[in-house]
Amino acid sequence: MDKRRLKQKINRFKRDMENHSKELKDRSEDWWQSASDEEREDAFLAVMSRLYDGAIVDQKSLSDTLADIFEFDSHMEVFCTICGFDELYDKLEIN
Repeated sequence: MDKRRLKQKINRFKRDMENHSKELKDRSEDWWQSASDEEREDAFLAVMSRLYDGAIVDQKSLSDTLADIFEFDSHMEVFCTICGFDELYDKLEIN
């Protein structure tokens, strides 16, 4: 494969990932806006308590927190990148 075709494939992949990221963010925002106050509170408390347990109490890596605490498969690491959770987690590990 020549460099031009490789660059085209990379650019197409990047564009597809950006579109997918936007779709996921939009879907998440739609859910948030349609959820009741109680559902949003429940979601917030569930995520924050798991984040605290993984990052602070157990001092687990992001991958281990996703697997052991959130009980997610490894595919969720992509979602962490899309929403910025990986950056937040890194900041928690530093402090």
